[in-house]
This record gives sequence, C-alpha cells and structure tokens, in this order.
Amino acid sequence: MYRDINEFSKSLKKKVASDFYNGDHVKYIARVHDLSINEVLAILADRSVDAKRLRRELSTCDINDDRFIVIADTHIGSTRMNMSMLDYVYDYAKRAGINHIFHAGDVIQSTMRPTNPKLRDEYKQITYTVDHYPNVDGIKTHILFGNHDFHTLIKDDHYLKVLKSRRDFDILGFKRAYFTWNKYLLNIRHEIDKYRIEIPNVDTEAMLCGHRHEFYVHGHDKIMLPCLCGDVKNYHTSLSLPGFIEVYRDKDKLRIITHSFLPENYDERIFEEEPRKVTMEYSRKLNKNFKIG
Repeated sequence: MYRDINEFSKSLKKKVASDFYNGDHVKYIARVHDLSINEVLAILADRSVDAKRLRRELSTCDINDDRFIVIADTHIGSTRMNMSMLDYVYDYAKRAGINHIFHAGDVIQSTMRPTNPKLRDEYKQITYTVDHYPNVDGIKTHILFGNHDFHTLIKDDHYLKVLKSRRDFDILGFKRAYFTWNKYLLNIRHEIDKYRIEIPNVDTEAMLCGHRHEFYVHGHDKIMLPCLCGDVKNYHTSLSLPGFIEVYRDKDKLRIITHSFLPENYDERIFEEEPRKVTMEYSRKLNKNFKIG
C-alpha cells in the first residue's frame, strides 16, 4: 500500500501515463497495475496529463438512482460504536428502496482511544466489521477510508484483502474520491494528514465530508456529515447529533435531509421501535457546469 507519491517507481509512473495516453480508462489501468483509482489519478496528475480528459474520468462509480444515503464515522471498535444505528440506516434504505450507501470514512476505530475492550485488536475490528456490518440484498456500500482506517490498513495488506472479501463493499480508496450521480460530478472526502498521495482536486456539485462528527453546510457545496456513533462533537451551532443524510434530486434541485438520532439512542442497543429523529433539510439548484457527459 502506497502512502506517498514518491513511493511509486519511475517505471510504474511511466506505464500508467502511457496506458492513459493510449486510451485506457482509469478503472482499467488501476486493475492492471493493482492500484486504487485514487493512486492512478495521483500519478496522472503528477505527470501533468490532459486535465480535461482526466476530469471526465475522475468518477469511481456512476449512480443513476434518484436517491442515495451518506454516512460517516462509525468507529467500529470504539466504546462509542453503535451497530444498532448502522442497522437502522440499512433497514431504512431497504424500506425506502435506496440501493447505494456511501461511507465517508473512519469505518473502524483502530488503536486510537477510547477502544472497546473486546475489540482492541485491529484484526478483530476488521473481522468484526466483515461479520457484523449490515449486508442487505440490493444495497451497495461505497467506502472511502478515513484517518482511523488508514492508521490500521497501512500496517498489513491482508487487512484490506479481508475487507474486500465482502462483495457488497466497493472500496473507493483514501482521502478523496469522485463519483457521478445522474451525470453530476460529486466529491466524497475525509482528511488524512499522513496520507501524502494527493488526488486531483477539482470543483464538483457537492463535497460530502466525514471526520467532523456534525452536520453543517460550509459555503454552498461543502457538506459536513454527522457521525454514526455516540462520539458527537460541537464545533458549530448546527446539528450536533449522530445520524445520516439522504440526498435526492427534485427536478433541478439537489436536496438533503438529515436523519438524526436523539441522545436516548446513543447507547448500544436494539431499537424496539422506530427511533425518534429530528430532521434538517437543505436544498439548492444543481449547477449544469458540473455535469459529465
């Protein structure tokens, strides 16, 4: 697993750039050279390839459904993990006919405190995630790794292989990834200071950001996500409750509904009935300049 752009050999960089100029798609190049799509994009950006074409191929996956869900910061292995919240999200998605859920990083807690006494071992956190993370027919989970995940996954390549054994997991890589939603380019992000591979940064319709553990909108396009565990933060005066967001399109508008769990739901337990939620809605007009194709 690469952590710095300088770790790529000159020959590998040359082959990746050559494949790209010969017309191969970024996804194909990643598969041939056993790289993540983000690593391919970083190499191509480092070699200053055609920026216009690169922008067209930034997308890691293409979603054409009307709605999708985004979650972040589940911190499986923490004392504040809450698998019942996670189960609820997937049950809600199934009932609502939602087929795609994006995870914006920090799936696991790693060795950073506070860790659950039963899941302090990093491999146990990985296997627990594979065994207990919801697996619902028809729902694909697209995972971007965060700083806590990075802390563990750089230690042993086997950890990532175990996570990839889940057929419903689509691994997007580290730090930043792009995807298209009804041909609009979106960006999903999680800050990782120690991951020094810089994925090209381009303007998108919206940036969906994990890491901060609270919902708020910065500017018109940077959407900070709530955590899906009991480790809530309060940096701003916005919604500081655990939960998830539902993104949908209403004609020419992008709309977001937050689903937030109230304090009595923080503790790990099975929901015996529909948990009480508060919602906050955000909407704005879609920008055709961010449409691909």
